[in-house]
Amino acid sequence: MPHLTIEWQAEGTGEQTATIDDSRGALIGRALENDIVIPCPYASRHHAVIYYVDDAFQLLNLSETNPTIYNDRRELAPEESTALRPGDTFTIGRIRLRIPPAPLQPDQERTMLLQSLPLVSRLGASKRRR
Repeated sequence: MPHLTIEWQAEGTGEQTATIDDSRGALIGRALENDIVIPCPYASRHHAVIYYVDDAFQLLNLSETNPTIYNDRRELAPEESTALRPGDTFTIGRIRLRIPPAPLQPDQERTMLLQSLPLVSRLGASKRRR
C-alpha cells in the first residue's frame, strides 16, 4: 500500500511527522479537525489536501486567500494541484513541510560508492605529491 511521510516543525514544538496512506489522504489547515493542524494565523482553516490518484500523491491548494508555496518557488493557485515527490517541500502559512528524500536502494549505494572511488584516489595521489 503506497504511503507518504511528511515532516514539519511549528514554532514551540518539536519535529512532527505524519504518514498518509493512499486510501485516505489528509486535510491540512488551521482548524483542529484537520489531519495535519498548522498552528499559524497565515494558514487557512482548510488550506490544502493531499490525495492519491494515478499512482502519485497530489497536493491540492484549497485556499483562495493564503498561498501554498511549492518547493520554495511556485505559488499554487486556488484549486491547483501538483504531484509530490521525495525531497519536495511546501509552505503553508509560515510552516514549511517536507517530503523526506527517498532512501537509497542497495544498488544505488554501490553505484555512488564506485563513482566516488576515483575522486578519492585522485585526492590521495595529489596529497602524496606534495
